[in-house]
Amino acid sequence: MVQENREFIDFSHSFFLWETFSGSEGRFQVESTTTIISDGNKEELSLLSSVMACDVYGDNPLFRDPHYLFEAVFGQDMVKVFRTYQSKTDHTVNRITDLFAKTQLRIKKATYAKLDNFRDMVEATRNGTHLLGQVRFNSDQKNVINIKFPIKHINVSEKKKEFQVETGKILFYQDSVRESILAYLSFKDLDTINFLTQDGCLSKIVSYKAEVEIYKKNNTI
Repeated sequence: MVQENREFIDFSHSFFLWETFSGSEGRFQVESTTTIISDGNKEELSLLSSVMACDVYGDNPLFRDPHYLFEAVFGQDMVKVFRTYQSKTDHTVNRITDLFAKTQLRIKKATYAKLDNFRDMVEATRNGTHLLGQVRFNSDQKNVINIKFPIKHINVSEKKKEFQVETGKILFYQDSVRESILAYLSFKDLDTINFLTQDGCLSKIVSYKAEVEIYKKNNTI
C-alpha cells in the first residue's frame, strides 16, 4: 500500500530564538506544539525544552541556588515561564514584547508517513526511526485541541500485538496561556489519550477520547 506523505514540524531541527534588551541572544529547541481551535480562531503555542536555571554569564558553577527547572511556552503575543522548585512554583505570564527585543520561531519541516498497522509500528521501533505523534480531542464544548510531539519512548510486543507510548512534556491548555500547565501523556490505542498534569507537587490524571495518529519521519525538507 502506498503511504501518503504529509509535512509536519521536525522537532529535532526546530528552535525558538530570542534577543533580550541587553543584547543577549538565546536559542531553545521546540519540545512540542499545542494548537487551540475555538469559534473559528486558531492559536498555536510552542513549548520549549526545559533546563535547570543558571545565572546567565555569571560565575561558576552557574546553577542558581535554590535550584529550579526553567520552561517556557510562547503564543502569538504572550509567554508563560514555568519555574519549578523542589517545594514550590513561581510561574509568570508576560507580553512577549515586554521581555524581548526580538523573537523568532524557526520551524523546520519534514515529510512523514502515517503508520497504518502494527507491523509498521514494530519495524519503525526496531529501526530507530524518528516518530511523531498527533492527538486531537475536545477539551470542552468550546475548544478543539491538536497536540504534536516527538515520541521519545514506545513499547511494542509482537507476541501480544500491543504497543504503548509514554512521552512528554506537552502543554495542557486550560482556557488561556496563563491557566495552562505542563503534562506528560500516554496511550495504548488510537482513540484514548491520558495526561498526567503537573504543577509543582500537584499532579492529576485525566483521559479523553481522541484521534491519535503516529507518523514516521522520512526526510527533512
